[in-house]
Amino acid sequence: MVGWMACLGVGRSPLSPPLSATSTDQGVSHWFFPRRRWHRCESRVTCLRVSGPLAPEVLGQLIGLLAHDLRNPLSALHSNVGFLESVIETADEDVLEALRDARVSCDGLMYVIDNMELIGRSLTAPPSLPTTRMGLMPVLQEVVGRHRALAKSHGVTLELEEVHPSIRVVAHKDMLVRATGNLVRNGIQHGLPGGAVKIRVRIDADDSCLICVEDSGTPLSPELTDRAFDAEAQLDLKSAAGGRYSRGLGLYAARLAAEAIGAEVRTGTSSSGSGSSLELRIPRPAS
Repeated sequence: MVGWMACLGVGRSPLSPPLSATSTDQGVSHWFFPRRRWHRCESRVTCLRVSGPLAPEVLGQLIGLLAHDLRNPLSALHSNVGFLESVIETADEDVLEALRDARVSCDGLMYVIDNMELIGRSLTAPPSLPTTRMGLMPVLQEVVGRHRALAKSHGVTLELEEVHPSIRVVAHKDMLVRATGNLVRNGIQHGLPGGAVKIRVRIDADDSCLICVEDSGTPLSPELTDRAFDAEAQLDLKSAAGGRYSRGLGLYAARLAAEAIGAEVRTGTSSSGSGSSLELRIPRPAS
């Protein structure tokens, strides 16, 4: 039939820049020219495609670039908030509380950016990173230190069970911090106000190390337990009552960080018999 190209894109200006051609299944190409009229053509009206889907490697690089572009101004904002906190100690308590809230928000956005980098890396980089032997307690103390302000803002306490200095793991420190941190943030986000998020460590039957993050909130729905850490399940987690979705795709990012060091994330059973438990299973050095 005879048709005008205007029917392909409602609201598109005739002054817009030229678009590339697209062929219909009848072999007729549609072109848009930057003149004050639409090019007239004879064929079935079809969609105009500018380009094909991005390759995973390119998409991963673009995600990494976005994360980098976001990190720079956010780092400056975070530093400026910290400076203001240090110079106006005598300010009204409401002002100080607003600054503390701003710092927590900056920290949360930084974790989202970290997770963006993990997702971008998963599309472009090798699946694993070099690992080394390290003591576990200093790493967990760093994770707790990073999340005390967030826990306080949610009205929960953050507790770390003492870990014997002899317990060592094989890991990449940054990935271990990111994997554990995402599990801790999930516990803080979904734990009950007035409750606690507890980090416990135990040695599994196969001599691997289990980092267990427990909270008093509602555990994952049984139908979501087996796929809670999958990319495809994140939309379901967001919409389900017992989904325990983590901001910034936190559970999926925890899985990516764990897999980069040969570790595994999974759901567990709370030591108290109620609430939620998420676990990071990580190899230990050979004796």
